[in-house]
Amino acid sequence: MFEFGKSIPVKVTWPFFLVAALIGFLNSLNLIGTLFWIAVIFVSVLVHEYGHAVVSKIFGQKPRIELIAFGGLTYPEGPKISGFKEFLVILAGPMMSLFLCFLGFFIFSIPAVRNSPYAVYPFLFGFVNAFWTVLNLLPILPLDGGQLMRVICQGIFGFKGYMVSAGLSIFFAVTAVVGFFFIGQLFLGIIFMFLLFQGIEIFKQVRRMGEADFNDETRKNITQAEILESEHNIAEAEKLYRKIKEQSKEGYCFTKSCEALAKMAHLKQDYKEAYGLLNSLKGQISLDSKKILLKAAFEEKDYSLTIEMATYIFQEEPGPLEAFLAAKAGAIIGETELAIQFLKVALDLGLDKSSVQDPTFDKIRSSALFQSVILEK
Repeated sequence: MFEFGKSIPVKVTWPFFLVAALIGFLNSLNLIGTLFWIAVIFVSVLVHEYGHAVVSKIFGQKPRIELIAFGGLTYPEGPKISGFKEFLVILAGPMMSLFLCFLGFFIFSIPAVRNSPYAVYPFLFGFVNAFWTVLNLLPILPLDGGQLMRVICQGIFGFKGYMVSAGLSIFFAVTAVVGFFFIGQLFLGIIFMFLLFQGIEIFKQVRRMGEADFNDETRKNITQAEILESEHNIAEAEKLYRKIKEQSKEGYCFTKSCEALAKMAHLKQDYKEAYGLLNSLKGQISLDSKKILLKAAFEEKDYSLTIEMATYIFQEEPGPLEAFLAAKAGAIIGETELAIQFLKVALDLGLDKSSVQDPTFDKIRSSALFQSVILEK
């Protein structure tokens, strides 16, 4: 990895050159051709990203560029800009690629060049940039065409425009994958399959976002609350999280504040509040919050939810305590077989055998299955 540039910092990672070399070798099958392709890809991607970065800088932001395995990224850090200005920042990249396309074909058109043995190089340079510009402007996230579609959709539908654009991106990505495989372009089909998976993940994320998630003040408050929490200033962090929760009502910031407040409530053994904060969000919360909700649900006598959360948790990280609580919940509501299964798992995961003497299991202790589990252990 190496870096250069002060006004617009550029970081180039080694995987960028490795992928460029692989593309070059597959297209030329010789060293000179490989080196040429590396140079073409490097110049093309860098100039494209400079297009984004320069316009971003004109609008008062502090952009930085990073060249990674399959292309480049421009991070337009700094003050938020209007949708129209963001549209121009995104569009500037493809316009620079289009400029390189015309430049390559112009050089190729010069008679002295066209009649020389090196004419293929400017032609390929122009063709690569033309081809990449067309692909990059397809309305598929995270390509520039997808980002332009996102800005347009947000301008029409507000914050929900992001979800609309993500849905459209999935549709166009599926179409592209099927189309490329149909015409035998396996490499492009695989690339757009990766883009499809990225689009699906983006859709999952934005589906959970609310209007407050696009508010600068709310995002700053989340960051500040996290800093206060990391500094163990719990009282101030709690105040800020409650403020965010009331302002956001839904979305990522709302879920984040609820999870943080539930964690604080759990530490105070205020299971009622933790239960109230997380119950309606059970399908969206992190693994740690699921564990808190399981404990809170058990303490609040919601035994069905206790078992449900244990099932979710066991898909990610089985634990003896969660299994034990689920076993107790199953015994209480008369789910004998389920209770014994969870108890067996808890013992397998290292739960002290004396835990089976818990009075909760008295209802099922006489069952043959329960006795077989005890004898087995």
